[in-house]
Amino acid sequence: MLFSKNYRKPFWRGLFHAIIVTLYCIFISLVYLSLAQIIQINEILPLIRFTFWLFFALVSIAVCGYFVFFEPMKHILNRDFKAGSVMLASTLGWLFIFLIIFILGFALALGG
Repeated sequence: MLFSKNYRKPFWRGLFHAIIVTLYCIFISLVYLSLAQIIQINEILPLIRFTFWLFFALVSIAVCGYFVFFEPMKHILNRDFKAGSVMLASTLGWLFIFLIIFILGFALALGG
């Protein structure tokens, strides 16, 4: 009953949101690695560097919070608790699966 036709859409939408969050995290990591060379040269003043990274963190938290929590909370506030909870559990579950895959891939890359 949990994954009947009414709840398949929120389940797959959770997968879509988890993929977006994962791709966004990869993008942020690539940008961070690209900008790390400029920052290490000390061409940017420490105050500007701190402000930039604080803004970067705030935007990242907002984007991830939007894709993980906003739509499920919208469902819950519209009295569709089951669809909201399925979507939230699906998104968090897929993110956990992606994290496990990443850790296993990292361990295999380091191990041999």
